[in-house]
Amino acid sequence: MFEEKLVVGVASAGSIMAVAACLIVIPSLYNTINEIHDEVLEGVSVFRAETDAAWTQMMDYQ
Repeated sequence: MFEEKLVVGVASAGSIMAVAACLIVIPSLYNTINEIHDEVLEGVSVFRAETDAAWTQMMDYQ
């Protein structure tokens, strides 16, 4: 009987630690993903402006 209680206690402690780790890590991952998303959108905007300017310049040469 003692062994079963020990196994249940260890499993419960491990589960609580896993849930706590998820609660700590998930917000950090969310913030990192949002920062990368913003950087990519900014890069796309810069790229679009440069390609639009290049296209306009090429059309002016025709």
